[in-house]
Formats: sequence, structure tokens, C-alpha cells
Amino acid sequence: MARFDQYRNRLHGAVDGMFAEEVLITRWKDGREDPDRPSVTISAPLREVDRENQNLSGDRSGTFATDIRTGGAVLRVDRNIYPDLMVKKGDGVTANERPGSPKWTVSHVDDRQVGRLLIYLGDAG
Repeated sequence: MARFDQYRNRLHGAVDGMFAEEVLITRWKDGREDPDRPSVTISAPLREVDRENQNLSGDRSGTFATDIRTGGAVLRVDRNIYPDLMVKKGDGVTANERPGSPKWTVSHVDDRQVGRLLIYLGDAG
């Protein structure tokens, strides 16, 4: 374990303790729930992306909207809590604790981040 890992883990725990919410991940295959990958309920921070405020052309600092392909939300899963979580493009995510239980479809999974599994969500199809 790197010497800063303990601090990152504490930070993730504090953030998740404040902002995490319960979500249902439904695994799909050929338009049906995948019997080999049962649905799972987890708790993780879920941040909706506001399409109207995304900067498509960049600004003076050279920053651009990097998650424009989704326009939905980003789920940030702590790998220490869910080390074996497998999510694929096309799976579904339902925010159980939000009014109306909004749903999204997984558009991209970034498993290269240290400590977090980033699941980019687009509009439910």
C-alpha cells in the first residue's frame, strides 16, 4: 500500500458518508436481465450532469467538457467497498432514493482511476 492510500481511503469514506446514495445496477444482455450477472444494490455518490452548462468549445484555460457523451450522470464507486463490481456498457442504473427513481443506461466505464470506478450514465433508452 502506498503511503498516501490511507488518506485517499479516509477521504473517500468521508465523501461517501455524506453524498453516497443507494442505486440499483441492473445487468442486461440481449434486451433482458442477464441471469449470469444478477442485479445488485450499492451505495455510491451519484452526480447528475447539467447539459446546459457544459462547455463544448473550451475556455481560455483550455478546459473542455469531457463527459459530453453522456449528458446524464456519473456514479463514483469506491473500489475498497466494491472491489469485484463488474459493470458493462448497456447496463441500467436506478437511483432508488431520488423522487421518481430516475433511470440511466451505462454509456462508459472507466476502471483506470485509482480508488474509484467511474460509471458514466446516459439517458435511459
